[in-house]
Amino acid sequence: MAGALTVLMKDAIKPNLMQTLEGTPALVHAGPFANIAHGQSSIIADRIALKLADYVITESGFGRISAWKILRYQVPLLRVDPAGGGAGGHGARPQDARWRSEVVAGKPLASEYTEENVELVRKGLPNMARHIQNALKYGVNVVVAVNSFKDDKPAEVELVRQAAIEAGAMDAVVSTHWMDGGRGRSSWPRR
Repeated sequence: MAGALTVLMKDAIKPNLMQTLEGTPALVHAGPFANIAHGQSSIIADRIALKLADYVITESGFGRISAWKILRYQVPLLRVDPAGGGAGGHGARPQDARWRSEVVAGKPLASEYTEENVELVRKGLPNMARHIQNALKYGVNVVVAVNSFKDDKPAEVELVRQAAIEAGAMDAVVSTHWMDGGRGRSSWPRR
């Protein structure tokens, strides 16, 4: 079996040069699950990117182990000093007994997600704050991109932005790229 797997994987060591919808180059490497949970892009892809670009953004997974792996192993092997790090967070889910269905593509979202619900957003903030605190332990500057979607209300977005700064982020900027594409890029630095 090892031989068969080696044949299948022989080309997988080579990163794929892809592009975003707007034509920005992106190196994709290590399969669809490399950058979730506890993974990140490969050292090979980052080395190629560092030779081709003025700056490189490496997306790491959303768990603490991801930051630990990238800062403990990947950064020293690449011989780079990260200019900053990000912090992810996830919102809370309504606990109301009537909310039992999953979010399903093509079906409208529940009103808890489309109407202003600052308290629901507030419940998800400790997760983000913990990610910020963990990243700060490694001595990197943290910048939070607040991904704003069409149903997000200004009070909710500002709550997340302020909470990120209070938790120790160097800055927190609103990004509307989901709605606006490249026009949704933040104008950082903001303060």
